[in-house]
Amino acid sequence: MTVHENLDHGKERQGGDLTGYQAGRISLDLSECANRLGPPPSTLRAVMSQLTHNPGALRSTPYQAVDDYAQAYARHLGVPWHELVCGRGVSEFLLVLSDLLSAEDVGLLTPEYTETLRRFAFATFYPPDAGRPDSTEHRLERLRRAMQAHRYVLISNPNNPLGHYIAREDLLAACRAFPRCSLIVDESYIEFVGPDLSLATHPAPASRPRNVVILQSTGKAWGLAGTRGGILWTRDSDLAHRAELRIPSWPLSANDVAGLKAALADTTWLHRTLHHIRRQATQLEDLLRHRFGGAVVTSQIHYRFVHHEQPAAVAEHLAEHAIAVRTFDGTERGRTSGLRVSAPTNTDEYGQLERALASLPSSLVPHPGRVYPAGTPYLGKAALAPLPQTAAT
Repeated sequence: MTVHENLDHGKERQGGDLTGYQAGRISLDLSECANRLGPPPSTLRAVMSQLTHNPGALRSTPYQAVDDYAQAYARHLGVPWHELVCGRGVSEFLLVLSDLLSAEDVGLLTPEYTETLRRFAFATFYPPDAGRPDSTEHRLERLRRAMQAHRYVLISNPNNPLGHYIAREDLLAACRAFPRCSLIVDESYIEFVGPDLSLATHPAPASRPRNVVILQSTGKAWGLAGTRGGILWTRDSDLAHRAELRIPSWPLSANDVAGLKAALADTTWLHRTLHHIRRQATQLEDLLRHRFGGAVVTSQIHYRFVHHEQPAAVAEHLAEHAIAVRTFDGTERGRTSGLRVSAPTNTDEYGQLERALASLPSSLVPHPGRVYPAGTPYLGKAALAPLPQTAAT
């Protein structure tokens, strides 16, 4: 099955999903957005030890697993563990929050993560202004407009799929400026920017505002997306309690938590591998710019986004060279058309990608200077102030 056939059947293939390709066709999966150097060896040892020395954990209900995970994640973030709600990855919390806030007034900066767009289709979308490329500065401008108008605003930071990162102090300043709005931040990729950058890890605990909600997981930075561990952190105890009531009992398995605890404690592995990946991603950006020019979005993390009008055609060409990338259809609401490419991790992988790009047909090389919109705007509701004009364009 080709990339075109996969899209024609209406199924969107997300990162790391190779089910639409013929078996053995892909040898280099650059569609995956998790750490491609994971999982940590310490995780493998912990899981094997659990299976070998405590097989009874497979039989018993994992009563202690959530508390163990919360305590390990709290040490990583530097927050009290009772401030965390644990669940099965960020995707579960997006489902929970979309249910909790379905009757509320929500703003959403776009483009955005697939699951967020799907769950928060009722929100007011804030795409880039007409004729203006998206950027970190423009995202911050739109964020402040949205926080002025809505009771809740949701973003990913760094952004998925573009990779733009808004500095922590800028987000905290926005929260202080608009205390009636709660900012929900998906920090799935925050570790790829650098350590200790989460809004939850502000140096002065008393300075952490109550109108912040953080979503994180151990899936991306640690290369453990096959386990479904994640947390919600906020000082808004009422929201945290309402979210926790919607999480099923015993959401995490004992085996998963044994491995996740080991990963969270292995900071040496995490910092070493993420430093390597950041350097590799810079090399990836140079390689992509040689072929796609200004259509490549600069970022500080492990992937690069390429604006393109025919992403499926580019992906099919790369698949002919046994490479998978993530494609985005700009006709969908809140989307911008293009490809997300994760960084290769070694010389052989770079050579494979370089050869594939070198043979890309000239018809698939984008025109320089084009500005790409972030999908189709959507007009929602605003309870706190008149809807900003930018949200209605």
